[in-house]
Amino acid sequence: MAIFDGSIIIGRPPSVVFDVVGTHLFETQPQWEDGIVAIRPVTGGPMGVGSKAVMERLDLGVWRHETDYRCVVFDQDRLVVMHNDSPGTHVVFRLSVAPAGAGETLLRFRLEVQLTGGQRIFEPLAKMVLGPARRKTMEDIKEYVETATAADGFEPAAGTAGPAAGLPMPELPGVSHRWIDVRGLRMHIAEAGSGEPLILLHGFPQHWWEWHGAIPRLARHYRVIAVDQRGFGWTDAPGDGYNARTLVQDIAGLMGELNIRRARFLTHDWGAVVAQLLAMDRPELVEALVVTGAPDVHIKPNAGLLRVFPKLWHVFAIAAPGIGPRLAGNRKLMRHLFTAFDPEGGVSEADIQLYRAAMAQPRRAAAGSALYRTMLVPAFMAIIAGAYAKRDLPVRTLVIVGAAEPSGTLQGMGHYPGRGGNITTEILPGEGHFLVDHVPGLIAQKALRFFA
Repeated sequence: MAIFDGSIIIGRPPSVVFDVVGTHLFETQPQWEDGIVAIRPVTGGPMGVGSKAVMERLDLGVWRHETDYRCVVFDQDRLVVMHNDSPGTHVVFRLSVAPAGAGETLLRFRLEVQLTGGQRIFEPLAKMVLGPARRKTMEDIKEYVETATAADGFEPAAGTAGPAAGLPMPELPGVSHRWIDVRGLRMHIAEAGSGEPLILLHGFPQHWWEWHGAIPRLARHYRVIAVDQRGFGWTDAPGDGYNARTLVQDIAGLMGELNIRRARFLTHDWGAVVAQLLAMDRPELVEALVVTGAPDVHIKPNAGLLRVFPKLWHVFAIAAPGIGPRLAGNRKLMRHLFTAFDPEGGVSEADIQLYRAAMAQPRRAAAGSALYRTMLVPAFMAIIAGAYAKRDLPVRTLVIVGAAEPSGTLQGMGHYPGRGGNITTEILPGEGHFLVDHVPGLIAQKALRFFA
């Protein structure tokens, strides 16, 4: 028999942990029969994790559509789930909760896998893989419980809980933080200032902190809302939803939840692509748009692409299934992204480490790879093919790119005839990709002048 027995501390009371784990995370249905309730194999659910995904990770990872999971709840401190998958394999796992200090819970997890007959040859492998995978599962359960209950009066404290559990929230004077539920996605926003709304959308592999050098100046004139987009920073990182349509809907939905009918946008990198698609799909939501670190989607590529493609090898590497998530959190690749096209010191060492710490989390690295695979690469190929050339960009747009990076080369290629009429281009000599990190005052100044 292969056994894994482990525990983890969750920063919520036992009753809350029991309720979230036993009801929300596993999506149990209240259909009791002699103390037994069926757990239906649901593929969706909270943070993209329904009972199917949870069960796959808590047992050996074997899944059959005809599998019947059953859950027995004895009392308020014990949850036992038993799984019989096929002849020769019997899996039982137990989750129990107990007080562990003021407002905290000790979550214990014991998994027993008994293999018989021909399946016994897999027992050494089971013993080898049980520990690391189950510890990761417990960390994810902790993260989910602490995140899912934030709206119920358990607001994550700076530097402790939250979707990027374990990562300290960097502090910036005058900035407050909120988590907003947007169609089941818990999105983190950093807010400062007052007046008309100005929404900031970050790039890869960053989060809201990308804008810390510009926020104080912008906040003197606008209500600044720096968004952590899906999968990044302190926003949820579900297993799916990284396609262009969903990412645009995230921002439109966030505006709805914040009662913002129309806003100005200052954006960077893939956040700039999302904003441009939003401006084409929902132009009534976008007052004006500033794009940095990315070309506008109406450019007309030419033979200069031959010089650009070799510089973008990382785009296709991160997008690759399997190896992509490992590369997204890789230390050497992270340093390459921040230094390949930028002046020395363009992004501070402390900030690079902050971004790397977030991307070192497996779920966020997977989100980064999915973003490249399902949104960025398709969008880039659509730009090359002229797929956006038939769509108007009615929103007044300023594109600011560095001459030293690929976006500068792309933006300098010009536009299709009759397109780009609302677009103003500024290519900054000697600058690279991470403009707002290197020259935040200059970018804020240009954006404010354009928005005025």
